[in-house]
Amino acid sequence: MKAKLKLITAAITVLFFSCAGPSSLYEVDYPLLPDLAASKTTGLKVNIPKGWFSAEDNQKEIIDLWLIRDDYNASISFITINPDEEIIKSSAKFGLKKIEEYSRLNNKIAHQNNFVDLLKNEVFELNGNEFRAYQFSGSGNLYRVVVFKYKDKFYESTAAVKPGQPNTEIKKVFSTQNSVLNSIK
Repeated sequence: MKAKLKLITAAITVLFFSCAGPSSLYEVDYPLLPDLAASKTTGLKVNIPKGWFSAEDNQKEIIDLWLIRDDYNASISFITINPDEEIIKSSAKFGLKKIEEYSRLNNKIAHQNNFVDLLKNEVFELNGNEFRAYQFSGSGNLYRVVVFKYKDKFYESTAAVKPGQPNTEIKKVFSTQNSVLNSIK
């Protein structure tokens, strides 16, 4: 009888946890301020993390939204991805996988010989929204890129960490990125 009860309890537990969406390698527990950072070109808004500030990209005007940690050792940026019609059609069939591939290819081209794929790929959900992430090192920094769709636009959120940061700080930056993504409004 006890074995049957344990089996039923285990089955219920597995069923309960399998109903939740896939989770990230990183937490969603970094404290956020009530202050919002808003994109000037899209409707994207996020909460600013504690110990971070919002900045403007006034050189190339490529970055929609840019958050920088107070010590300048990390940043999180958001840009709009503007894929061609073929990529958009294939994303309708294959979801964010094609957008991730497009983003990864663009980063390989941008970083050329400095691009090193770290093989830490993720597919996860926050607030019912799908996200796909990959990590790479390039030009001395460590990057985690997360692609997602919001209000019919595709975005790329890039967390950049300067070299020399300990693993605990890197994990904290990536958890901060997840917390910010979770706050999208």
